[in-house]
Order: sequence, then C-alpha cells, then structure tokens
Amino acid sequence: AMYGVASAETAKWGGPAPNMATWRGGLPIRLATGQLIGGVGVSGAPSEFDEECGNTGIAAAGLPMAEIVE
Repeated sequence: AMYGVASAETAKWGGPAPNMATWRGGLPIRLATGQLIGGVGVSGAPSEFDEECGNTGIAAAGLPMAEIVE
C-alpha cells in the first residue's frame, strides 16, 4: 500500500525493498473515490489465489476490488 500498487507490480522492480513486499499477494485498498486507505496481504497459496482471496476480503468490506496486475 505504500506506493498504491499491488505487490505484483513492485515484484517487477527487482532487488530488495525495505518495508514492502516484493512478491505477489499484496493489494491496495481504496475507497470508491480512489483514495488509498491501506492494503491487504495474503500468502500461503499460489500468488493468483492469494490475490483473489485478498480481493474477496476487500469486496466483503464493501470496498471496490483492487486491479490485479499481470
């Protein structure tokens, strides 16, 4: 959430990055207005399932689902 993008995007940057995930499974949480309010990270299954699980939680909270970056 630090940069407002999914961790799938930060994973493309390569190299170590203190205080942020560099593997898939993290998603930003935004209000319907687009304002960034936080993030969610899920791990334990293959990355695409982690992202799907995270988005399911975001939607369950009544918030717009995050864009999944391929």
